[in-house]
Parts: sequence; C-alpha cells; structure tokens
Amino acid sequence: MNSNEWLAKIEEHVTPLHEDDTMSVAAHKVLVVEFTGLLACEGGVASGKDPDAVHHMRVSCRRIRSAIRLLWDYYDQSQVVGIRDGIQRLGRELAPVRNLDVFMDVVDAFGSASPHATELLGAISERVSKRRKLQQRLVRKYLKSKGYRKTLRGIHDYAIEPAMRKRKKKVRLLIMRHVLPIVIYQQLAMVKSYQGSIEEGDEQAFHRLRIEVKRLRYILTQFSPVLGSTAQRYISDLRMIQGSLGALNDIEMARGLWKRKPLARILKGHDAKRDLLDYFRQQEQRARLEFSADWSRLNSRRGQRNLSDALLVLR
Repeated sequence: MNSNEWLAKIEEHVTPLHEDDTMSVAAHKVLVVEFTGLLACEGGVASGKDPDAVHHMRVSCRRIRSAIRLLWDYYDQSQVVGIRDGIQRLGRELAPVRNLDVFMDVVDAFGSASPHATELLGAISERVSKRRKLQQRLVRKYLKSKGYRKTLRGIHDYAIEPAMRKRKKKVRLLIMRHVLPIVIYQQLAMVKSYQGSIEEGDEQAFHRLRIEVKRLRYILTQFSPVLGSTAQRYISDLRMIQGSLGALNDIEMARGLWKRKPLARILKGHDAKRDLLDYFRQQEQRARLEFSADWSRLNSRRGQRNLSDALLVLR
C-alpha cells in the first residue's frame, strides 16, 4: 500500500476523546490521530519539493514519541515499543535535511543585515543545495525501505486494534479525567525543574528545557478537546517560549555548521565574517530577552491560572 492508502485505512479509526474514557483508550485515540498527521506528510517529503513537509513530519515524529513517553503506562508496551523505535529512526533520517533548511533560513535572514553577504550567500547556497539533495535522496531511499514499511505495518495494526486488547496482565481501568491532570502536572514539574539551571546560564539546560516545553505543549494539544477553553491561552504561552528557545537552538546549530568544512573555508577571510558573528550575537541576545519575558508570563499567577482552569473541567 502507498501512504495515501495507509492513511485512509487509519483515518477510519479516528474517534473523538471523551472525558470518561479510560486512560488506555484515550492514549490509543491520541496515537491514532498522530499517525494520520505523520502519514499525511509522506508525499511531500518523498517529493523533496516541500521543506514544510519535512518539518511537519519531523514534528509528528516528536509528538508520537512524546505521547508514548508520557503515557507509557497506559499502552500495550509490546506493541508500541516497535513503533517508538521506528519513529525514532525516521526522525533521525529527516534531521539532516531539516537542519540544512533551518541553516539556510538563518543565512537568508543574515543576508539582509550585511552589505557583504551577497557573494557569501551565493557560495553557501550552492554548497548547501548540493548537500540537501544528497540527504533528500537518502530520505527517499529510507521511505522505500523494509524498515519503514515495517513501522507502517505496526502503526496500522495498532490503530485498528482496540486499546489494551492484547495486554496479558490485569490492569486497573483508570479514568482519564481522574489521571490526566496528574500526568500534565508531572510534566509541568519537569519544565519548572530547570529554573535554577537557566538562571545560572547553563547552555545545555536551555536545550533540555526546550524539549520538556515541547512535551508539555504536545500533551496539552493532544488532549485539548476535553480541556477548558483557557488551555489554548496556556498553549499559546508555551508556544512563545518554544519559539524563543528554538531561536537560540537554531543559532547554535548554525554556528556549528559554519565551523565545519567546507563552510569554514568559505567564511575564512571573508569580509562578511565579522558581520555574521555580530549577527549571531545580536540574535542570541534578542532571543534571550524574549525568553525571559515569555518565561515570566508562563509562571505568573495568571499563566498558571489558565492551566488550572483548563484542567478543572475534568472534575
């Protein structure tokens, strides 16, 4: 079957969340929806003509892995472990293409800030374009591989099977509205645990915090149909934090690529080198200021009230 056929079959099993679902049923429903998002991107990724498709498919990989991680106790683990590993492999295959796209976004933005950038951008674009075509061929090859097809089969079989049907050990049927607030507040605690590290300026802490913020945003988004309306305000605050942390990450990634050959050779001695380094510093300072404001907003009384009110509807 091609991706459209896989997608059509799985879409037949998409069902809305209900607050009285058991956690195992709710977790199953969440993954089925995420699978449709993943498969909808495959055509654009395979064509190599849609950078956004690569980005969206990689985000879908993260959302699936995040759901499995946070809701692990409520899945038939013998089924989802293979899916998790296959999705992780897919994400690794997509990463080089996406990183090059982000790199070019940063370079293009720099181009408008430096009078010496035109010549440099021409040389860089040519190099990166060749590299991207190579990485794109590798992605296309992987999408035709037996390993990827095995992952799709696992996704299909999981989607059409009732939640927990194969689980042998006896489990308590925990109701979503009783348990979901605990899961969400546990993830919020993970986010807040980085407060001390970011105050100390720990660079690695910013990267890890970005991952935990994503996980919190993903699970809130996945369960938003059963949450109160203020959930969208809180999700918006998380998205802003993710944006400023993402900008810091993109700058750091771009710096790393500039240091690699052959890009380092192109930059060496170029008139735009000083402009580029100044640009990185300015953008980093701007992103840090934005993060500070976004972090304060999220942790304000009003911000936390948005979350608590959203969860109160699950009483």
